[in-house]
Amino acid sequence: MHKKLPSHKNIFLILIAAAFAGFVIYLFASQYYPVAFVNNSPISAGDFNQSYGISYNYYYNSIKAAGEDVSILKSDDAIKELKRATLDALVDQKLIDEELQKRINPDDLNRMIRNKLSSIDFNSDNFKKGSLALYGFSVDSIKKFVLIPKEKEEILAGRLVLDNNPQFADIDDWLKQKKSEAKVEILISQLYWNNGEVAAR
Repeated sequence: MHKKLPSHKNIFLILIAAAFAGFVIYLFASQYYPVAFVNNSPISAGDFNQSYGISYNYYYNSIKAAGEDVSILKSDDAIKELKRATLDALVDQKLIDEELQKRINPDDLNRMIRNKLSSIDFNSDNFKKGSLALYGFSVDSIKKFVLIPKEKEEILAGRLVLDNNPQFADIDDWLKQKKSEAKVEILISQLYWNNGEVAAR
């Protein structure tokens, strides 16, 4: 007795399911899946994990250089707080990026950032070794997660000063207001959004 061959429709559905499964596996392997959304804009697991790693290594190496006990960073409370602070900072960056997109042409913004970073020799051995020693990550990662966000914050702070808006004393005031208005969804089980900031459970 001959087995019934699958129909073209069934083959198509199988291929779609296989492609979707492959896509999901790719997302998780590459850490492109979101851990949070800020006004519908995702924060990827990859960005969160790299930013957390940079922060952890910075505090670890700073504490070690000061001759203090680094084991404090290994406690559950310390890890949870560092994750909370990391995600909170990434939320800040999303809101700053959102505002800069409204105010400055992307090409102009990139030019401004390049100009502000032009005094740093990223190709020097000293900078490369220093980045690895202090942060434990490559120069590109330090630029993406430390230097460029800092420059963007300074650029926006300058624009807020030019606005001469009495509502905001500084960019911290501005961020507090924007975070209170933002729609934030957090997909990390230990963390949640509470009254305009990331909180730990």
